Amino acid sequence: MEASEAYALTITPSLCDFDGKLSIPDCFSVFQDIAADHAERLGVGADAMFNRGLFWLTVKTKIHFLRRPAMPETVTVSTRPLAPEKVRSIREYRLTAGDELLAEGKTEWTVIETASGKIHPMADVFDPALELGREAGYTAPFCRIGPRFAPEERLGTYTVRSVDIDFGGHMNNVAYVRTALHRGAADRPAERGGDRLPKPLLRGRDPDRLLPQAGRRLGARSDQARRHARRIGADGVRRTDAICFFPITKTRSRNRLLVFVIGILCGCLSE
Repeated sequence: MEASEAYALTITPSLCDFDGKLSIPDCFSVFQDIAADHAERLGVGADAMFNRGLFWLTVKTKIHFLRRPAMPETVTVSTRPLAPEKVRSIREYRLTAGDELLAEGKTEWTVIETASGKIHPMADVFDPALELGREAGYTAPFCRIGPRFAPEERLGTYTVRSVDIDFGGHMNNVAYVRTALHRGAADRPAERGGDRLPKPLLRGRDPDRLLPQAGRRLGARSDQARRHARRIGADGVRRTDAICFFPITKTRSRNRLLVFVIGILCGCLSE
C-alpha cells in the first residue's frame, strides 16, 4: 500500500483571515502539520531523525490555490512522499472538498547531518519496505530565482521573534510566509483602497444596520466608520465584504471591549 495519509479538517475561525476563509499562511501550516504527523508514522519524524543525528530541511514549497474554503466547511487534507532522489525528497499535498480540488502543492526536502551540517544521502532515510509514490501528482515546477536577486523592492526590515523559531532553532517556514504577506499588504495600503483607513475592526453583512448599535456608545465615531464603509462600497467592493473601521486609540477600555465584541458578531454574520 502506498505511504499516504489523509484526515478531515473543519475550517475554524483560528484558521481564517478577514474574509472568513482559510488564510494562505494557515494553509501552509496545515500542510506542514500533516507532513510532520505522517513522517512520525513512517518512522522518519523529528525525534527519530534526531536520534540518528539527522534533520529535515525544507528547501522549497509551492502551493496552488483554486478556492480557499470558508468556515465552517469540512475539507480533506492529504499528503504523500514521493520516492526520493539522491539528496532530495518531494512531498505532495492536496486539499479537497468532496470531488472538488481546493489546493495542491509540494515541498522539496533534504536531510542534513546535525553534527557536520552536511547534506545526507536519501538512500537510507526511508524504510525500504515503504511503497513511496513514483509518479508526481502535482507536476508544476518550482519557481526559480536567479543568482542576482534584482531588480528588487525593499519592503522593510523584520526582527525575528521567539514565536517565529521552531524546534530546529531557526525561523519556521510558515513564519516567512506570514511575514512576507504581511509586509506586502501593510506597505501597499493604496493598492487595497485603504490609504485613508486604519486597522479593520468590523466586517458585516450590512454595516449601516450594525453600526448605529455601536454608535449609541461610541457617538460620532460610528459616523466616521459608516463613511468609510460607504467609501469602500463605492470603490466596487461587495456589501457583504465591506469593512468598517473605528479609531479606538483614545477610547475607554469598555468601548474597546464593545468594539471587539461587535467585531466578533460581524464576522459571524458575514458571508
